[in-house]
Amino acid sequence: KGREGRRFTCNQRIQRKAQCFRQASGQKKPRVPSPVSSCWAGPGCLAGQRIRPLSLSSPCRSSLGLGLLSALGGVFGTYLMVLAAFSPCPPLLGSPLGVALVVISWILFMGLFSYLKVVIGSLLHEAGHSALVWCGTIIQVGSLVGALAMFPLTSIYHLFRSGTDCVDNCGM
Repeated sequence: KGREGRRFTCNQRIQRKAQCFRQASGQKKPRVPSPVSSCWAGPGCLAGQRIRPLSLSSPCRSSLGLGLLSALGGVFGTYLMVLAAFSPCPPLLGSPLGVALVVISWILFMGLFSYLKVVIGSLLHEAGHSALVWCGTIIQVGSLVGALAMFPLTSIYHLFRSGTDCVDNCGM
């Protein structure tokens, strides 16, 4: 098959470029990229790439600052959870202010927690490999706890429900 018929994943392309670079430069051993300085994970890493320049140029390294940013992100997350609980008729439904609050809340919620993950990852990178492993483990345990908490709310108690298509459920 010719070169036109080959399709590579993003990781394969990056590895191929690194291999070509090593051959051209005479390097024998591949370098292991730093998890903070380069992204080898492909498209899933784009959000981190967007927030990384901000987090590395002005990192907040104090525990108090990181805690305050986390609490602020939690406030936006709580607001979004309340909106979801009131679905399909949340407060300020149909008003420009309601739409703006939802969009701004999502942007700040995702931005703050992306910033926190990058800064904490860079701090733990300085602490060594085992600190990063524990960080990854704790992130996965947090995802598990979140999934276990949300499952009964959505599947057993039906706290969140969607509106019926083409029917005004809110009486507006």
